[in-house]
Amino acid sequence: MVRSSILWDPYCLAYLSWEDIEALMLREKEPPRRRVYASRGGLLNLDSMSSHCFRRQFRFEKADFPVLVRALKMPQYITSAQGVRVTATEALCICLRRLAYPNRLCDLQEYFGRHYSVVSSVSNKVLYHIEKNFGCLLSNMTIHPWLKHSDLEAMSEAFFGTASCMKSWKH
Repeated sequence: MVRSSILWDPYCLAYLSWEDIEALMLREKEPPRRRVYASRGGLLNLDSMSSHCFRRQFRFEKADFPVLVRALKMPQYITSAQGVRVTATEALCICLRRLAYPNRLCDLQEYFGRHYSVVSSVSNKVLYHIEKNFGCLLSNMTIHPWLKHSDLEAMSEAFFGTASCMKSWKH
């Protein structure tokens, strides 16, 4: 309650009925509290996450993750379309989590403590960064000396022989 209110004056308060006091209290407004946005700090804490949990959530080993961030040449920060700055590590985690399992954005919002629009924007920006920098590696699979035609055939046969729903390039 604001100290300038009539309710803080003991002389005026003595002349008021309970109904008047209740009406005055209902009229009093608390100052609006500042909103703490979910996107302000995020909830991801990789240090407290076990290696097993990390692998289950993101499909990569926790020890290999810093190497992956460097290998993908991730920028130090990624800024979402909403203006939220996210570290490269968190941005890659958001993207990997989105790719590792079919999640709704509202579920990822709870997991990362970021608004679903931020999660979507960051994930898309990470995928764009990877495609822009490394898409040339996938445009022509015949230019890689380590990838032989016989290896691709063996992989195709392995997928075709299983009950996999993936359509391979050969069949």
